[in-house]
Amino acid sequence: MVSNSEVGRQATAVERMLLAGFDLTAWMFARFWWIAAGAIVGGALAFAYAQVTPKRYRAEVVMMPQQLPNGADRLGGLGGLGALVGLNLGGDSNATVALATLRGRGFNAEFIASTGMMPRLFPDRWDERTKSWKGPPPSLNAAVDAFDRSGIRTIVEDRKSGTITVRITWRERQEAYDWVNKLIQQVNQTVRTRAIQDAQKSLGFLESELQRTGVLEQRQAIYKLMEAQLNQKMLATVREDYAFRVIDRAILPQPKDYVWPRPLMMTAVGIILGALLGVALSTMKDAFTMRRASAQLPRA
Repeated sequence: MVSNSEVGRQATAVERMLLAGFDLTAWMFARFWWIAAGAIVGGALAFAYAQVTPKRYRAEVVMMPQQLPNGADRLGGLGGLGALVGLNLGGDSNATVALATLRGRGFNAEFIASTGMMPRLFPDRWDERTKSWKGPPPSLNAAVDAFDRSGIRTIVEDRKSGTITVRITWRERQEAYDWVNKLIQQVNQTVRTRAIQDAQKSLGFLESELQRTGVLEQRQAIYKLMEAQLNQKMLATVREDYAFRVIDRAILPQPKDYVWPRPLMMTAVGIILGALLGVALSTMKDAFTMRRASAQLPRA
């Protein structure tokens, strides 16, 4: 059972909270015009900034790494031997290599150079009239940093579903669409070319080993390894989406489909910050007025 003293303390606490709420409300109303002016100015400035900020568009592709047939499973105990001598036998390692290639600086440097993207990444250093650089040209290393770290190209890997989303965010919607499609095409072509070259080298090595041995068991083992390499070479030759299979292709963004700026969000933030600034200025004004009034009081 609650005692009378406890009830009294609770009532006192509620009264204090109500008084504090009334005091805060009165304090806000006393500074209403400062807060309103700050909110209006802040919202207007934020909205104006959103209108002059260059628009950015986003094009994205959803894809999955190709799971190639695992040659090591078919070869049984020879799979370990093939991996030991550096033969590509498929399996999960191909997906890992493909994703590492897509993220790799070397591949991205090749992509930037092949698409002529450098002047677009460094417009302030490029003279459009003379089609030349203003001073020393930027390095490919700097271009890769601008491409990745400034948020132009992002890669999102969903480990649960196994999908990979590649996004290009750029101020020109057509370029964003073209770049993301070319990026996927080029990474597939790069991994395909490497797979064909690796398989060709492996076949050359196995053929030389086949000519040097006359033991039937060894020749049979080499034939199986050669069969696995021929299968890998065939897949890389005929399959255009050798590294990644596109699940959801990119769509050309419409002029109204920009992802930045966001006028409503920026205006709301501007209103809040402007209101807070109005509160701060009003408080500073009151403090200055009180200090000046106290300074004018006659000294005892």
